[in-house]
Amino acid sequence: MGCSAAFNGLRMASQIVAGDPHARVLVVSVEICSPHIQPGTRRDDLVSASLFADGAAAALVGMPTAADHDYFRLDNFHTDMKPNTRDEMVWKIGNHGFTLRLSPHIPDHLTDVVPAALAQLTGAQTPDFWAIHPGGRAIVDGLQQILALDDSAVAASRRVLRDYGNMSSATILFVLAAHAEALAKSGQPATGVAMAFGPGLTVEMAQLSYAPPHMGAPDAVAVHHDAFMPTGAMV
Repeated sequence: MGCSAAFNGLRMASQIVAGDPHARVLVVSVEICSPHIQPGTRRDDLVSASLFADGAAAALVGMPTAADHDYFRLDNFHTDMKPNTRDEMVWKIGNHGFTLRLSPHIPDHLTDVVPAALAQLTGAQTPDFWAIHPGGRAIVDGLQQILALDDSAVAASRRVLRDYGNMSSATILFVLAAHAEALAKSGQPATGVAMAFGPGLTVEMAQLSYAPPHMGAPDAVAVHHDAFMPTGAMV
């Protein structure tokens, strides 16, 4: 599932909690990308080595109580694919381990499919915050342009890419952690969209709502923002 795998974990966790409101489901993402670095001068190898990094993050999903605060509510999920792009993101097993091939056309494919997928998820609603998986600078640049976002909307994604790299599925949780920190300081409710991309090419999206400390607990599946801190957990 690659970089979009955290969404499948969160979706399954939310389904479990919907069936058992007393459940607490821990979603853990651990990605060890460094063993796949291959020596050589091929452009694909150099790009992969410069982008990818090791990382881990966790989120605890459950129904909020009156004592909970500063959490994201999982409102909706959406999955889409770009047809005929199976070979654009490929792992191959070689004599010395895995070799990753990333097509330079991936940002263009994503800008083709994301706007329509976003309309399916949110309708006419404009998100207050954007948690975009920074698969690489070109991906963030392309989506910022096609979605007409200002620099502040993608600042968290760029900061995570600069400070940590692309940690595959764990990366979006780091981006959400950065948004949670800013939203907690504002103390205001907000709605947003998180998205990540994987082989297929697959686009995974989630519609989120942030509940500040002074709001009561809604009847919806939620994750506390501390859960999105790297290796953190909900309390």
